[in-house]
Parts: sequence; structure tokens; C-alpha cells
Amino acid sequence: MHEYMCCVGGGNFPGLYKHMVLRKNQIIMVTFLNRGFLLILGFSFVLFFIPIAGGAGEIISTDSTTTKPVSLFSENRSYILWMQSMQRADSLKSPVKKEEAGYQDLSLRQCLDIAFYNNFFIKNSRRDLLISESNLREAEAEFLPFVNLGAGANIGKDRTRLDGDMEETHSNSQQGSVSVLQNLSSGARVEAEVSSARDKFSDRNFSNEAKLAFTQPLLRGGGIKRGLANLRLSQLSLLNREIEDALAIRDTLLGVIEQYYIILQSKRQLDVSLDALEEKRRFLEATKIKFSLDQIPESEISRSEIQYLQERENVVSRKTNYEDQLEKLLIQLGLSLDKQLSVKDVTQSLFQVEDIVIPPLEQCLQAAMAHRLELLQSEIIIRQQRIALDKTKNDLLPDLDLSLEYATRDSDEEFEDSTSMRDENVWDANLSLSIPLPNIARKEAYKRARISLEKKLTDRKSRERNIIREVKQSYRRLKSSESSLLILKRTVEQAKKSLEQERGRFDVGLSTSNDVTNAQDDLFETQSQYFFELLEYQINIARLYKAMGLDLY
Repeated sequence: MHEYMCCVGGGNFPGLYKHMVLRKNQIIMVTFLNRGFLLILGFSFVLFFIPIAGGAGEIISTDSTTTKPVSLFSENRSYILWMQSMQRADSLKSPVKKEEAGYQDLSLRQCLDIAFYNNFFIKNSRRDLLISESNLREAEAEFLPFVNLGAGANIGKDRTRLDGDMEETHSNSQQGSVSVLQNLSSGARVEAEVSSARDKFSDRNFSNEAKLAFTQPLLRGGGIKRGLANLRLSQLSLLNREIEDALAIRDTLLGVIEQYYIILQSKRQLDVSLDALEEKRRFLEATKIKFSLDQIPESEISRSEIQYLQERENVVSRKTNYEDQLEKLLIQLGLSLDKQLSVKDVTQSLFQVEDIVIPPLEQCLQAAMAHRLELLQSEIIIRQQRIALDKTKNDLLPDLDLSLEYATRDSDEEFEDSTSMRDENVWDANLSLSIPLPNIARKEAYKRARISLEKKLTDRKSRERNIIREVKQSYRRLKSSESSLLILKRTVEQAKKSLEQERGRFDVGLSTSNDVTNAQDDLFETQSQYFFELLEYQINIARLYKAMGLDLY
């Protein structure tokens, strides 16, 4: 009867340790000695550590100046470490340690560090983990000895009229007791109690009693499998919560990575619009000069001015979008919205798309099946449901309980003479049977548990297919983005040549301002698309890391 964690790779998140722990059920050993005294030998934990497999792929490191291919998903390298091999050393700075330093020119690593410690969702996930740990400690405490100390005192007077005479009776007594209750893994309960009492107005002032009782369910509620069910469920719940915490951190950090590059996309689009605005302003001035020299009609000035004003509107719109994206990142980092924030532009260090080696799809799928924590989570949920099914199945049995009790008592005028426990010895054995009929509620509970198990098994198959689909989708997007970048890079070069040609034709009167404006728009649009796709490519890489179950941070 073991609770186990299967081997997983990646998952390098706080709350889910680098090595998964193979947990065995606590073994509770009880030994009865000659006079019925109980010796609790306690719990024995056996821990096995299974190393986590690293990511697949050949390790090929490079810096930003080399032309060597850089392999994605290299062994034991997270996304952020892979990025570090792609960028200069100053592009991934150490964390911001003082708020007074501000949040300006933040690198991606700094954003991830800030989010890890400040994001509200991650904070609450850690609190949920603490709650699960508390629940496990509570379940473990059920198999620790329960010690109860009791004491009491009584003083009273009773007056009774008998045959015309008033008789008065006094009472003055004190009691004290110590009891120890131990729950066993078989569902049994062992209780030992020692009590002492003193009655001032009794012939025998002192009385002492020692009692040992044992109760064992033989059918319903009995057996190690049933007795440890709640503890096993709490252990699995904690493991499930650790995985939930790891997934919460993963999803939050992926959101930060995506938002970081979205901000760079917005910033690049704004920069392109500003460049376009300046270009169209210069072209408007050149058009006015040509009109003053009677080289072009006045309508060309109007057309140029319209294009200039439209570009000003684009600048305002893209600036607003850029500020909105910065605010969204502030929320993801767990910072207040009044903080000033900016991120480091690493776009220039990303121009190595043709040098990145993407592993085959089959290798990505195999990594996902081995590393995705959701699959491990499904196994834990199924194990929990099997335990719940076993509990409801056990509840269908009749109540057959065995009770054993032994007690010894003594009393005397002096306390020393009342401790020999020789006056009275009593033992009792009882076997009781109870058969509930028609037992409909428990039967229906068993049916529901069985149906729930079937649902969990189906959910696991569905989750496997969704993960495979996610990997394929992320892989296709990454390959598509790679192809688009190569095409857009060539398109930008052609757009630059086209603009130069149109300017030359305009200078000699062979084209209109509309032709030049169209060429400018083509260039700025392709530049904007190229930078957007370049940064989208990084987002797609991070998403594929996540789809394969590899570390982001």
C-alpha cells in the first residue's frame, strides 16, 4: 500500500521540490505487554528520491556574436537560461533589491523575480499550500496518543425529614484521572485510564481504578486499508496542492514572459510610427518646397498633409496601447499602478532566428508525456478516487465489532493501602453485530464513487490528448513564426529598395506623392510586422517550453 510519485522532468518550482518524494503509508505498530500496558512504537517513514529527468536535446551553447546553432530545450536548462545564452550578459540582470532603485529598464529575469515574490496569485497559492500542509498534520495527529487529564471536586449537604426528625448528610469528594487514547492503523482504538477519588465521609476514603479497553471493527471500518484512508487522502491532497502551486507559478511566469514581449512589440510599433511620422513630416516639407518651385500641383501638399495627420493619429493610438500594456505588467508583477515601469529592449539581440535548432515534433511529444505535471496530477486524483471508492465499498459491510476491557479497583482508608489494586479485578469481552437494512444510502454512495472514478479515468485520457494537441499547436506556431520571419526579413529589404526608387522617381517628376507615401507605408508596415513576429517568436518558444513541461524560470 504505497502512495507514489512517478518520475517527472522539469517542474523546478518552489513548493514542488526538485526530487519527487515516494511516500509510504505510516506503519503503526502496537505491542501489548503482560499487564495490558500499551507501548506505541510510532510511525516509520520511508522516503525514496527519484531524480527528475532533464529536458531533451543536445547542449550547444553560443553567445550573441557566434554563428553556431543554438539548440532549444537543452538538458537541465530553463527558458530563461536558454535566453541568457542567446543574449548579452547585461540583458539578464540580477534582481532589483531595493524599491528605491525604481523599476526602470527591467530585464526579463528581473520581471520574473519580482513576479515570483509579489504576484498576488502566487502568494495565495502558497497560502493554499500551507493549508494543505496543516490538513496533513491534522490527519497524522489522529495516530498520535491523545492524553486527557481530568479533575473534579464536590461539596454538598442534603437534609431529609424522617419520622419527624431532620437528618443531614454531607458530601465532600475529589476526583482525578489520566487517560490515553490511541487510534491504530487497523481502525482499532485502545484506551488506558487511571483514576483516583477521595470521599471524606465514606468508610473507605480513597478509591483507585485502572482500566484498559480495546475496540476493533472486524468488518465495516476495519482493516489497515480503511484505517489509513483519511491519512492517505491527506498525503495525496498535499502532493496535489504542491503540483497546483507549481502550475500556478508556471502559468503566472508564462504570462509575465508573454507580457514582456508584448510590451516590446508595442514599443517597436510605437517607434516605427514615430519614425514614419518624422519621415512624413520631412516629405511634407519637401512637397511644399517643390510646390514653391512650381514643380508639383498644390493638391500634392494636401495629400502629404493628410498622410502626416493620419500617422500622428497612429502614434497617439500606439502610445496609449503601450501605456496600457505597461499597466498590465505592473499588475502581473504585483506592483501598485502608480509605479513607473519600463523594460529593457532586447530586440537587437534576437536576430539569430536562422541559427536556432528546433527539435523534431516526436521528441517534443515524448518530453511532454514525461514532464507535464498535469499528467502526474491526474494520477494523484485517480488514486484519491480509488481510495474514496474503497471507503464506500467498506461502508456496505455490516457492523461487527470486538470489544475487550480489563479493569482493576481498590479502596481503603489510607491512600497507600488503596494502590495495590487487589480488591476487584474485572474483564469483559463483547462481540456485536449490526446489519443495516435496506442500506440504500450507502449503496448509492458506492455507485456515485464508482462513476466518479470512471470520470477521472476519462479526464486523464482527455488531458493527455489536450496536451498532445497543445504541443502540436505550439510546435506549428513556432515553425510558422520561423518561416514568417525569414519571409518578412526579405520583404523589409525589398521595401527599402522600393522606397528609394520611388523617391528618385518623385525627384525627377516621374511619380506622385501618393506613390512615395505608399512606398513609405509599405516599408513601415513590413518593419512593424517583422519586429512583431520576431518577438512573437520568443513568446512561441516559451509556450512550447510550457507545453513540453520544461522549466521557464
